Amino acid sequence: MKITGFTFLLSLFVFNLLGQNNNTKTINMYLRCSYCDGSYVRNELKNINHVRDLSDANVIVLGMSEEMGSGGEKYRLIFEGKNDFSGINDTIIFESNQDATTDEIRDLYIHHLKVGLLPYILKTPLGSKIEYSLPEIDTSKEMKPIDPWKGWVTTLNSNVSFNGEQSSRSLNIYSNIKIYKITDGWKLTFGAYNNYSKSNYSYDDYNYEYINKSYNSYIQYVLSLTEHWSFGFFTSAGSSTFSNLDFSDKFKVIRDIISKVIVSERSGAEV
Repeated sequence: MKITGFTFLLSLFVFNLLGQNNNTKTINMYLRCSYCDGSYVRNELKNINHVRDLSDANVIVLGMSEEMGSGGEKYRLIFEGKNDFSGINDTIIFESNQDATTDEIRDLYIHHLKVGLLPYILKTPLGSKIEYSLPEIDTSKEMKPIDPWKGWVTTLNSNVSFNGEQSSRSLNIYSNIKIYKITDGWKLTFGAYNNYSKSNYSYDDYNYEYINKSYNSYIQYVLSLTEHWSFGFFTSAGSSTFSNLDFSDKFKVIRDIISKVIVSERSGAEV
């Protein structure tokens, strides 16, 4: 029991000693920045020590900037830890717009200075006083599915039909494709179809066959002007062909039918 109590007291002493050592740790920042306002930085960052001698610093911050082709500025803050903060290093890069004001630029680099100093602050007693909050995610709203087609819709249709009897046969093949996109402000549609039909008729020794082919494509665009008015255009191009393979046989069939009808009528009259 005595050994256990001694061990407990020794552990408590070491814990207090480490705690006291941690409480003495402060941030001594040496800042060398071409675009920073030193007085403004010292006024905004009052919880750290601002040192003028590099040898007194345990955090060194270097700030550099360069112009971008767009007219704005690109800024760079380099953080390097020394002594108690040795090995804690980071580089933060941020940009400003071309029309950014002086106050906006100052708020920008103060914000990134605070972000860059956070890993060092967490190693000091100030770390226990830091509070942060994250925006809540609204799970009641359904997440919109990712559409790899960007709103474009494609429909394909195809149909094949065949009919056959002793004296007639027919084949029809139809296919259609439609691509369209509808937004709140406009509608764009591309379409094309193809139709092929073939029919055969036979009567005794006579055959009649015809083939019909048709193609068509179109584009439609509609622009919404108001809730009740729209403006748009429609254009199309296509072709249709009709072929009689045994067109002369048609007249032979008709002539033969008429002849047989006449003969039948005469036979009936004689009876």
